Amino acid sequence: MSAERTADRPPRRSGAPTGNPTMSATYELRPATKTAPATLVVTIPVNADAPLSSTGKTRLVATTHGNQPTPITINGQVVKVGLTAFYKA
Repeated sequence: MSAERTADRPPRRSGAPTGNPTMSATYELRPATKTAPATLVVTIPVNADAPLSSTGKTRLVATTHGNQPTPITINGQVVKVGLTAFYKA
C-alpha cells in the first residue's frame, strides 16, 4: 500500500472508538404467549455524536463491541449478542 493511500485514511484504532464509551446493553427474554413467539429484547444506548468507525466509512450509533454474553440461557447455553448500529459517513 502506498504512503499516499494510507495518508487519506484515518488511522486504525483498536478497542472502542474514541469518544464512544463502552455501551452497556440490557437484555430481556419475553416468553411466548398464545399470540406471539418468545422474543429477546435488547436495549442499548444510542450515541447521538456517532464517532467514525475504525475505517472511517461509517458512523457508529450503537455497539456492543463484539459478541457479548447475556444473562439469558436457552437449553443450558448462554445466549450471546453482537450488535452494531451505524450509518454511512
